[in-house]
Parts: sequence; C-alpha cells; structure tokens
Amino acid sequence: MKFRVLYCAAFALALAACGNEGAPGGDPSPISGLTYYKDIKPLVDQKCVSCHREGGIAPFSFTDYAVVHKLRGAIKSAVENRTMPPWLAADGCNDYVGDISLSQAQIEKISAWVDDDAPAGDAADAAEPIPSDDTGSKTSGLSRVDMALTLPVKYTPKKSPDDYRCFIIDWPRKEDAFISGYHIVPDNDAIVHHVLLFAVDETAVAQAQALDDADPGPGYTCFGGPGVKFEAAGSGGQLLGGWAPGSPGGDFPAGTGIRVKAGSKLIVQMHYNTLELRDDIADQSTIELKIDDSVDKEAIAQFFTNPYWVRGGMPIRAGEKDASHAFEWDLTTLVGGRTINVYTANLHMHRLGTSARLAVTHPNGQKTCLLDIPRWDFDWQRSYALKKPVTMKPGDKLSIRCNWDNSAANQPVIDGKRAEPRKVNWGEGTADEMCLGSVLLTYGD
Repeated sequence: MKFRVLYCAAFALALAACGNEGAPGGDPSPISGLTYYKDIKPLVDQKCVSCHREGGIAPFSFTDYAVVHKLRGAIKSAVENRTMPPWLAADGCNDYVGDISLSQAQIEKISAWVDDDAPAGDAADAAEPIPSDDTGSKTSGLSRVDMALTLPVKYTPKKSPDDYRCFIIDWPRKEDAFISGYHIVPDNDAIVHHVLLFAVDETAVAQAQALDDADPGPGYTCFGGPGVKFEAAGSGGQLLGGWAPGSPGGDFPAGTGIRVKAGSKLIVQMHYNTLELRDDIADQSTIELKIDDSVDKEAIAQFFTNPYWVRGGMPIRAGEKDASHAFEWDLTTLVGGRTINVYTANLHMHRLGTSARLAVTHPNGQKTCLLDIPRWDFDWQRSYALKKPVTMKPGDKLSIRCNWDNSAANQPVIDGKRAEPRKVNWGEGTADEMCLGSVLLTYGD
C-alpha cells in the first residue's frame, strides 16, 4: 500500500540526514546513562514490535538491536513528531487495551539515547519487558490461529479505479461456533482499500450463490456488503469484522465471540483501488480466525452511520476547508430496547478526513467518549478495545461526528499532478468519502 512506500522513503531520508552511522554500540559511557538493553528495548518491545516484526504490517523488524541502531535517526524523528507509534486515539477520551502511544517522558528518553549514538550496553542488563495488556501474539495479532481461509482464486481487478468483489468461502465447521478474533492478511496491500467479512446462514447462502453464478469470472460484484438480503435481525447473516490500512487484527474482548451457525458460508468483500498502480495487481488475501465452541457473552459487530448520508445526504463542497457532519441515534432500538455493552470502537473515513469522534450522549446531556481521533490518517485505521465496556440504556444515543478538508491544498496527487477540488459525497470509492463508526457489543445483564 502507498503508506508503506511513503513510510520507507521517510526513513531513508532520515537515515541520509544522520550522516554518521558508525558501528553499532556507540560510546560505552553515554552522557545520558541510557542504553538499549536496559532502557530502550523494553519500550521497543511494548510499543513497536507488534508491527515492526518479521511478517508484520510495518517495514523493518525491530527485534534486532543492529537494525534499531541503524535507524536511530529516523526513529527519533518519528517519535518526536508523534507519527510513530501510529496510535491516533486522543488522550482523555477513554482507556484502551494495548495502548501503544508514547508519553512525553518516553519520547525524551528515546531522543536522549539517540543523541548519545544509541549505545547497546550490556545484554545481561536487559530489563524485564514493560507489562502490556495487549494479548495478541507477535505473529498475527491473535493469541492463537485456529483456522486460516484464503480467497478461492488469485483475482485481478477488472474495474478501475475501484473494484468491489465478493467471494464465497466454505465454512468447514459442522456445528455452531464462535469467532473470537480475526486477522485479515491482504495479499497485495498496494491495491486493497478495505476488506469486510460476513457470515451468511442457510437462509441467505442460496442468494449469494445465485449472484456468484450469474457473474462471469470468480466472485461477484457487490457494494456496501455481501449483496444478500437478511430477512430479519439475527436471520440471514451478520458482519464479523473488517480490515482497513493499519488494522492489526486481534482477539475480541475476553469471553466474547460472534456466532457462526452450522451450514453457513463466509463472504469476503474486497475493495480494490488501482488508481495509483499499473502493474502487479493480482490478489489472494487470507483470513486468520480464532474460534471457540462457546463464549460467556455472544457479541454483535454493528456499523453506525446516518442512513440519510448513505443516500447522498453528506455533501462536502469543492474547496471547503473544514466540512463537518454529525448524527446521533438510540442504538438500543436495534435490539428491542435492551441494554447493551459497547466493547470496541472504530471510525472510518477516506483521504479527505481530518478528525472524527464517537461518543454516547446520555439523556441528561452528559457524554461518554468512546473514541476521539483529532488527527485522522487514512493509512492507520484500527479498532480500539475499551478497557471497561460502556453501557448504553434506552434513551442513550450513540453520536458520530466527522470533519474533512476539501481545499485545493489537500487534494491527492495523481500522475504527478495535484487534482482539482470537486464536490464530494458519501461513496465507497477511494475518491468519495464516508463517516462510519463500528462497535462490538453484547446485551447487558
């Protein structure tokens, strides 16, 4: 994906600016007294290695001191600018599992160590890793992988610049089971804009198969979802999860899982964008799943947005510097007015987005913040798991607000030329926009 190319280029420029690379180790008596093994490695292991590892979503593996030392100048620049680690949730909104953000004191420690030429110190002095509440493994974001399912064929997008393609995958389990975590692995992340994963039960499988049979080539064209009609709540199918650039995947909150019924099939919606790529556009992505036979609480993955926006009611004027749209609604009405508990929060916009916020508005006017992203970055989208679930009772409203910059200076550069501003509205294309929230919820006690 383009963000990886830009990220690597930024590192290369920073390295060039360092000038003196020298041999790893530096001054054995650093002025600051800080060394890699005693002071820096615990931070790197907790905050960086989940992405910077062999097979991770970020370039370069930070499990080797020599690599960290070589990239010390780029690391200092990235942490001081707060572009790395890519944790976009604002402080003071809520507390999250696996928070990889750095405090100001930690940033200053890394900078001082780099200024001393990043000495290794004695490996025998290696400090214990800083405790982390992120239960994901270093290889997939999942504590375990029980099933890996790959798209049935290697697919080359046929439509430009956006191709939306759904693929049916057999569900091998013969009894009901619960997906309790997932990790979506794009095969060609240079063209994958997003991935959505659905389970459809026997009442909808025939619909999906008919769509597949009627569409030449592998899979079938689909927009917004799997293309099938769900007859009623809990009947037909449901969303299991999704991927967007920067999504690490991982376990669901402990004790929760989404039911997949016996006889179901999985449908994977792939959104390919080929606007900025000319060659090598085939893809055969993989979904890794954590599966349990039973869970304490059955969960539901739920999208949230204003239905009016989806029908073209979210205009963003050409040249508008700070466009904004907001919406709130009582989400408990979807589940018959029952109390619900919200475990995770996610926000999704496209490339013109600047900030977004998801919160619960209570009848007395007070608000509980779920997720506040003051500096939107399309290339780093992830789900944020709340340390403590937020309870919503009838009368509480889920609210969403998004802001965009559609000025001339914020337009994409295509084939070396900056595009002219144009009126933008809701749409699935990369050049369109969205204001979409999603939550993982369970029924309250």
